[in-house]
Amino acid sequence: MRDRAYSSEDILRGEREATMLDDIDLDSKVPDFGYSPFNRSETLYRPVLDPERESPTWPGDASFAVCLTHDVDTVTEHSIRQTYRRLVNTARCREQLSLDAYVQKVSESFLRLGYDTIKSLQLGSDPLHQYERWLNIESSVKGTSTFFFIADERTARHHTDTHYSFSDTVVFDQETMTVGEMIREIDDRGWEIGLHPTWPSYDDPKELERQKSRLESVLDHEVKSVRQHFLHYDIGQTPRAHADAGFQYDSTLGFNDNVGFRFGTSYPWQLYDLEAEESLPLIEIPLVIQDNALLNQSKGLRLDVETAFEYVKQIAAEVKSVGGVLTLLWHPSSISNREWRSLYTRVLEYLKEEGAWFGSVREIGEHWKQQSDVFSAGAKPDRR
Repeated sequence: MRDRAYSSEDILRGEREATMLDDIDLDSKVPDFGYSPFNRSETLYRPVLDPERESPTWPGDASFAVCLTHDVDTVTEHSIRQTYRRLVNTARCREQLSLDAYVQKVSESFLRLGYDTIKSLQLGSDPLHQYERWLNIESSVKGTSTFFFIADERTARHHTDTHYSFSDTVVFDQETMTVGEMIREIDDRGWEIGLHPTWPSYDDPKELERQKSRLESVLDHEVKSVRQHFLHYDIGQTPRAHADAGFQYDSTLGFNDNVGFRFGTSYPWQLYDLEAEESLPLIEIPLVIQDNALLNQSKGLRLDVETAFEYVKQIAAEVKSVGGVLTLLWHPSSISNREWRSLYTRVLEYLKEEGAWFGSVREIGEHWKQQSDVFSAGAKPDRR
């Protein structure tokens, strides 16, 4: 695809990404950094649009902001019940998979079922039941984060679905409780709970609203922030679907297999409905760095911890130079991996020394709205 000249406004409205993805089946694929024009121009690691935009200010005269996030894809390492749900779901989603993929997933589920059965008979706590440690790490830098939970009730099934229920039992801060009770406890302590919608929901506002309502029924208040599972997103459909479902902030637009600036910016921006040609009452806080992209040894960059830290410092320096937002994603399931957890702590301590202000998706979005002169629901941007 030849990349015509796009203005910053065109890029942030999503016109370039929409053209780039025209020939890709987004129902079955999540395009990653290899498709990015910023990758082809070797500017993926620099927020090249930001010098053209008005620089934000941050609380306490901080030189830049750090948005802390966690995608809760699993709540328990060893669960017979959850592995059984996975096996049943795989069988129900047979038509979505090739024969080889189906056989592999079924075989893995049976092996996992046996392994979980053995582990459940052994004494000791589940290695993932340490969620309070994330809160403690973030409290040490006077920050809070957003935990994106997946609703346990949805209509359309998909082979990528996760399998925990809000009624499943976990241990949080040495107390046994349900997942739903843990969600309320995290919320009560001042952290944000957001929705991590399932794969088929990316262009379905009614399904998004159903999943949002389910999570809100646990919290007993509104859910404002969203990030799509697997970053499954269509710039031509998902922003309108999110806005129609009642979300105010999204943080999906980043990469699964690399770090950097998918839209060339570290600043939040107001999302746009390309079909209706109008701005939406929805702010994007772009995802910049996630743990799997850095450290997973079977995908992404496959880095060791020291090299990963150097990448973080390089990206952080770029964000600091323009006073932007560095959004981090560390999956809670990495709490049992000492190296991944230690890197998160080390990164936060480094960013604090660099003068960052830490916040959740909602906090970053609310601060951005307060100082933005252009944010108004339904307003059409200047098409220069």
